[in-house]
Amino acid sequence: SYRELFETSPVAIYLAEVICDVEGQPNDLRFLYVNPVFERFVRSKAADIIGRTASELFPQGNRATIERQGRVALTGIPDFFEGFSVPLNTYAFFGQQALSVGSQKDGDVVLQESSGHDYLKIVMKDSRLTGIFGINRPFDAGIMWQLILRRTDLSSVREQFIAEPQKTARQLMSKLWR
Repeated sequence: SYRELFETSPVAIYLAEVICDVEGQPNDLRFLYVNPVFERFVRSKAADIIGRTASELFPQGNRATIERQGRVALTGIPDFFEGFSVPLNTYAFFGQQALSVGSQKDGDVVLQESSGHDYLKIVMKDSRLTGIFGINRPFDAGIMWQLILRRTDLSSVREQFIAEPQKTARQLMSKLWR
């Protein structure tokens, strides 16, 4: 049965109702069903997802993706597009630890500092983190990856983030993940 296929799939799957604006254009999705992998992916239980809209659950989500998915569902015409990904690399060499998250070419360098054995570079575009790179500078690569992936607006904490990226990112993500 299809239910068994969805329940045992290693891929995140959801069934959603397309919500349209007054002009009949898709602008949101209401979740009707999610499989266990989807629950793990979004870190929420099905009971907290089902019946809610994408804009409620993911207020900073990519609106264009929701609109495209809605058009495909309403028209049946396939649409192919490349998703957004964030490179994340770690290196260890000669007793040094290097972390690289995101892209150096997708924004402006807002901080670049080095002293002896450490280095830190932060790249932002429109108050959104696009990359952070360090040698012997501790930062949580997973949290930085999430900030980039979610395209989190840092305008309210921009200066604080530049001064203390690790501390600010942890505080911000603890609020966003609740």
